[in-house]
Amino acid sequence: MTGKRLSRRQRALAEQKRRERRRWLRASGIAALVVVVLGGLYWSGNRPRTTDSVVPAGADRNAWGLARAPVVIEEWSDFG
Repeated sequence: MTGKRLSRRQRALAEQKRRERRRWLRASGIAALVVVVLGGLYWSGNRPRTTDSVVPAGADRNAWGLARAPVVIEEWSDFG
C-alpha cells in the first residue's frame, strides 16, 4: 500500500479482496464469452440463406432453378 507495514489481518483481507476480484473478473469473462458464442450461433442460424436458385422476376413456379442448368426432356407414352 503506501509503505506502511500491514498487520496480518489487513494482509489477509487485502489478499481476500484480490481473490474475490479475480474470481469476479473470471466469471464475468466466462459469461461474456458464453454470450458472444450463443449470439454467434443464433445469428448464423437465423441469417437468410443465399443460393443460386432464385426465381426470376415474373416467372411462374415452373421456372425455378439455375438458369445454366442442363435441360433434359424425356417423353413417356403408352398407346398400346
